[in-house]
Amino acid sequence: MVANTDTPVLTKAEWMAKLDQRRESEDVKMTAMYSSYVGGITFDKSLMSLPLDDFMVHRGMGVYDTATVTNGHLWNFSIHCDRFLESARKAGIKSKWNRDDIYRIVDQVVAATALKEATVRLWMTAGPSGAFGINPEKCVEPCLYIVVFPSAYVDTTKPDAKIQVPAEVVDEVTVSSDVVPFKPPMLASCKSNNYLLNAHLFMEAQKEGGHFGIWVDEKGTVKESCTMSVVMMTKKGEVVGPAFDGGILKGTTMRRIFEICAAQNPPITVVQREISKEELYDAKEVVMCGGDTHIVAAVKLDGHQIGDGKKGSFCQMICDGLSEEMATGKGRKSEDYVPIKYNH
Repeated sequence: MVANTDTPVLTKAEWMAKLDQRRESEDVKMTAMYSSYVGGITFDKSLMSLPLDDFMVHRGMGVYDTATVTNGHLWNFSIHCDRFLESARKAGIKSKWNRDDIYRIVDQVVAATALKEATVRLWMTAGPSGAFGINPEKCVEPCLYIVVFPSAYVDTTKPDAKIQVPAEVVDEVTVSSDVVPFKPPMLASCKSNNYLLNAHLFMEAQKEGGHFGIWVDEKGTVKESCTMSVVMMTKKGEVVGPAFDGGILKGTTMRRIFEICAAQNPPITVVQREISKEELYDAKEVVMCGGDTHIVAAVKLDGHQIGDGKKGSFCQMICDGLSEEMATGKGRKSEDYVPIKYNH
């Protein structure tokens, strides 16, 4: 057989050289990766990959979650870790790791990077099967992949700078499930790596002059954003979020915000119930939140001004409360402000 000269057959060394060249020319933000399949940590960006026959790649059978490292501590991780393991259970992935295992491995990967302010991404998959079949029982073993990279919310020009949670201010639009179908309950409540519909929500919102988009069903009932939860403060001063009825993800940042509200003096009333988009139009503030540190104030929605059209005091309270917690551990249980065991 004659090889096509436009598509060369490469040796392993040639393949790696070309891959190194590509990765070095691109803005790859990953600092370190752990792979249970390989059994170790790498700092080589060219090696930060997984087998193509992993079920997460060709069958979407994988789940993920996030973690935040701040001031050298793993912050508010218990709620993420529990959701991660619950998502794996819902996805039918037979985890080899318990809560303590996940904490230990995350600590070791972060410690290897020496980063004091960082973001962690975790994936658990059914694993590679050596082929491309549909039966996950054929997989060799479930796999855990972890990536660590510097936080986007730190001023790197300042020594010893800590994460500061800013508020992005946007004009937003709602997107109906008639335009971009909403995920079925199993996928909506399980944090799988399949965010195809979420990506389409984002693209539709961008096309319509918004930023992230807020999903509403055919009745106009508010669900969530592409990667964030949606909460509002009413003109009566109540904080309201959609109910966790199996139709949306149990947002960890929204749940932390509810706890911050309850800790105020006097406490701010928090309610979870069905919300219409018309209620959002009439709200004092509309805030989208996710990933521990991503807070977005929607000051206009579908052309309707929200409140006074500016970032409000509720949004600022969230940012200040999260920033203080991350810097000091204030109000956090020991399992949610865990010092990283750095290799000094």
